[in-house]
Amino acid sequence: MTNLHTTGRGLFLAAVAGALRLMTAGIDARASEPGTALEGVAGIGGFKVPLPDGQWTVFYSEDKPEGKIPTFTLGLLRTGGKAVKQIAFIRVANNSIRGGFKPFEQCALPNYFFAETVVNQIGGAQNCWHVRPETLAADTPSARQTALTNFAKSRKLFLPLTMIGSRYHMASRTSSLRVSYGWAPDLIIPAPKEKKAWRFQDWTAEAVAVDARKKAVMTRMKHWGEEWRPKVLEAFSKKSGS
Repeated sequence: MTNLHTTGRGLFLAAVAGALRLMTAGIDARASEPGTALEGVAGIGGFKVPLPDGQWTVFYSEDKPEGKIPTFTLGLLRTGGKAVKQIAFIRVANNSIRGGFKPFEQCALPNYFFAETVVNQIGGAQNCWHVRPETLAADTPSARQTALTNFAKSRKLFLPLTMIGSRYHMASRTSSLRVSYGWAPDLIIPAPKEKKAWRFQDWTAEAVAVDARKKAVMTRMKHWGEEWRPKVLEAFSKKSGS
C-alpha cells in the first residue's frame, strides 16, 4: 500500500525544488536590471557569464520565465570617457522538456571575418563562434538596440554605429547560451573624416580583406576571442543540467 504521507512529502519537496529553480533564474535576471553595475560576472538564467575587466552597466534586461522555453536576455556596456567603448549581450534559453533547439543558422555567414562551427545538431549539441561586425543602426532596431540608443542619449554618450568582436553560441538538450562581446572600432582606428563614424559595411570580411589596418585589428579580435572562449565554455558546462 502506498504511503500517502511519504508520497505527499515527496511531491511537496519536488514542488519546492522546482519553485526555487524558477526563483533562482528570476533572481539572476532581476538582479541585473538597467542601471545595475557589474564586474567580473553576470548571473542570468542559471548561468554565470564572464565579463572582461572593468565595470559594466546594464542597459537592457528582459526575462520571460513562462512557457516550455523560458528565455532571459541581458545587455551591458562599458564606457571610456564620454563614449560607449564596449558592449556585451547575453541570451539564455532553457528547454523544460529537454527537447533541445533548432540549429543556429548564424553560426557561419559570409560577412564574418572568422567562423568556426564545432557542432550544430538539431535538438542536440551546438557549439560555434565567430568574429564579426554588428550594426547598432539597423533600419528596424530591436528592443535591445532601442534601449542602447536611449541609454546613451540619457547619459550623453557617443554611441558607435557598429561594433566588432566575438559571438559564442552553445546549446544542449536543456539549455542554450549565446554571448557576444563588442568593441567600438572608432576608438581603435579613427574613421575617415568624410565618414565621421565607421559603419557595418566597413568591417565586413570583404572590406577588411583590402585594408591592412582593419585586418590587423580583426586578427587581434580573433586572438582575443580564442583566448576568451574557454571561459564561456566553462560557464556553459557548469550550469546544472546542461
